[in-house]
Amino acid sequence: MSFRWFFLATPIGGGDGLGFYPLDPGHVGFHALDVIGHGILSALFSLLVHSYLSPRSDRGGILVENVSEKPGHRIIPPEDVVKALDRRFYLRDEANPYFTFVYGVMDTATGVLRLVRAGHPYPILHAATGQQRALRPDGYAIGLFPGTAIKAEELTLGHGDRLYLYSDGLLDLESPKGERFGPQRLAELIAMQRKKSLDDAVTSIHEGVTSWRGDGPLADDVSLLALERS
Repeated sequence: MSFRWFFLATPIGGGDGLGFYPLDPGHVGFHALDVIGHGILSALFSLLVHSYLSPRSDRGGILVENVSEKPGHRIIPPEDVVKALDRRFYLRDEANPYFTFVYGVMDTATGVLRLVRAGHPYPILHAATGQQRALRPDGYAIGLFPGTAIKAEELTLGHGDRLYLYSDGLLDLESPKGERFGPQRLAELIAMQRKKSLDDAVTSIHEGVTSWRGDGPLADDVSLLALERS
């Protein structure tokens, strides 16, 4: 597995976050999140969420739990990770902090990927064949409706297939003329990178985004995480 990413932060701070990590010798996990709002409080809340998104249960992580049976651990299904986050971050008042989230677990030997989406923009799957589609598993942002059922999407990544996660700050970027970047422009920009290495593809997307928006200040964090099965 290969991962590449870029992150453009607002001057006042925001709530975007990205992560990727081994869960055990045969599985990797990855996520993207966006805390609603701007400023130092959103940024600090994002750091708090990240403290839970770790395979180290001895450090407060909720992605893997220790068990008595071999191999001595259990990877928590993505749906249950969302439920656990909902329980931790639901507050019964109008100051409810909530965030959008995508989380996936992949078997590196088979390419089988299980993915959940909680209100985050639709991940884009770009196959090595050139076919491209948005993944659309249902789910509400975390902290809004605890106990709501969430469904995972299961698929198999072939060798050379890529998956792109990104925040709504990227889609909402405005050009100097006030034109929104939007999902169609992003999909077209991703499709143009098919013959490039993942590193070069993400660099080109980054350059395309920054060139298109010009030099104005960012109104929201902009983040993108790309992964490829080698």
